[in-house]
Amino acid sequence: MSAFLGPIHYWLYNKIKLQENFIENILDASSKNNWYQDLGNEVEKAYGKADERPLEDIIDQSNIHGWLQEKIAQAELKLAFAVTNVISKNFDYIYELKKIAYNFGASNSVLENSTASDCYKFLNDSLIDGMPCDRVNDVIESDDNQVIWRQNICVHSDYWTKVGGNVDVYYTLRNEIIKGMLSKSDLEYIPNENGLNIIRRK
Repeated sequence: MSAFLGPIHYWLYNKIKLQENFIENILDASSKNNWYQDLGNEVEKAYGKADERPLEDIIDQSNIHGWLQEKIAQAELKLAFAVTNVISKNFDYIYELKKIAYNFGASNSVLENSTASDCYKFLNDSLIDGMPCDRVNDVIESDDNQVIWRQNICVHSDYWTKVGGNVDVYYTLRNEIIKGMLSKSDLEYIPNENGLNIIRRK
């Protein structure tokens, strides 16, 4: 990556901030509903506090790539840690977490008249999928009515394994976020159909 801040760095940082906001929604719900006492402090103690300042004020200009990679890992671990600890108390909390995920997606939704390709770009601009060099997704077909893509690798599983969690839970919540994001459109999301992911007109 460049030694100077460019659009791709702000793009990644915005995705990190969005995931941090989702984590805060989970922590708020845990505190309000008494799912896991003091979870917010445990998350902060283990992985640090989110910093909402502008990127240029906080990034290590001498190590832009490494700094962003570290912040992605931090956001991934915080989500895995928070969710895994909540459902360790009672797995049925997953149903509440799914509602939180859907509502979070709906509050960060695509525009009503978005095309399928618009929606794919929106998801790519919103959800963490490693660094661009990881080349997580390959688009197979893309037009206004349908986008089909293949996920080449999973960049999330190591984080969930590290905290003793199950990455399938991550994809359960991610799918709900995506459904929420598409809720104002006339498009639907179909995950992992014969190894492919699809956004298409209903």
